[in-house]
Amino acid sequence: MSRTEDWTRVGASFGAANQGLEEIAFTRAGLPVVASLDYDGVTPSSRVYVRAWDGSAWNLLGGPLQANTDFPYAHAVWVALAVDARDRPIVAFDEGDANSGLAFHLHVFRWESGVWSPLGGPLSQTTGLTFPGGVQLAMGQDGNPFVAWSEGTDNSGMMIAVQHWSGSSWVEAAPSLGGVARGGDAVSPSLRVDTSGNLVLAYQQRGGISVARASGSGWTPLGAPLIQSAGDFTYSPALALDSAGNIFVAFSEFDAPFGSRSPHTRGVLMFRWSGQSWAQLGDARRGTVDSRDAVKLVVDSHQHPALLWTESLASPYTVHVSRWDGSEFSELGAGLEGLSGGALAADASGSLYLAAELGSDSSARPVSVQRMSL
Repeated sequence: MSRTEDWTRVGASFGAANQGLEEIAFTRAGLPVVASLDYDGVTPSSRVYVRAWDGSAWNLLGGPLQANTDFPYAHAVWVALAVDARDRPIVAFDEGDANSGLAFHLHVFRWESGVWSPLGGPLSQTTGLTFPGGVQLAMGQDGNPFVAWSEGTDNSGMMIAVQHWSGSSWVEAAPSLGGVARGGDAVSPSLRVDTSGNLVLAYQQRGGISVARASGSGWTPLGAPLIQSAGDFTYSPALALDSAGNIFVAFSEFDAPFGSRSPHTRGVLMFRWSGQSWAQLGDARRGTVDSRDAVKLVVDSHQHPALLWTESLASPYTVHVSRWDGSEFSELGAGLEGLSGGALAADASGSLYLAAELGSDSSARPVSVQRMSL
């Protein structure tokens, strides 16, 4: 395994008490936009913040986003980000519902003419005390977003829904996956649109990581669920597609449930779909990964997959980026001290960007955006 040059910081760091959830997208000019969760400094609740890089500084787009403005303690727990063909950032997030107590619903907003405007109303696939389980955005070939999210109740189990913005309302793009009636919980969706405009979805279920392609009125599984050893526990699926339509998926695997006293990780694994079966690429990355939300995957402008993962055996955690060159992994720069999680994205000019809460001081760890030219 080889190592390349180090990362370069893009502008000043921002935020004060973030939560390990960041997202990156790009404008047509290749300028990055970053969404993150942070406390608003007034209530103990987390809010969504979106900042755009203008070439010299990060500019906050509006104030902190809150859907339920009459309920100051409503907090966001997941965030997803995309930028459309007109350079309008779109953000999706789960937030507590003031009218339903502990219920969470999904909200999608778009930045236009200097203000955030909701795209439709709150989205929910179940009623009652719903719990969130991840959210993803992907832009369709018509220029409108798809959104995937996981949500459920104690009775229904966790289900993944996928909807598409028609220009005036949200419509179901494919049937829901998971739930008690559909073979068990489905969480942590990772959504992409392939070169033919078809949806590809990776998600976590008991028994492994499943990948499926939307076809007609349903989903077609791509092979069997991915798991290295039967009885293990898999987390944090991340999906990426190259320009030729090749599908890559990465995830972390443990031999004990996440959150148990001593889970032993198998590491972060990456696979490529051949059209008929899955083939593992290289060896598992380091064996000390200890986070469901640590794995992110992109394909760079050279058509090589790169993954972000977090080594968290000791504190502070170490954020790594590894790139597959077709025959082996190379680690991109030295590991960065910080918090589990973060975002990884590739621009069209050959650079990778990461956004993560970096630094050794756990009480003051802002979001730092880093760039590397490949």
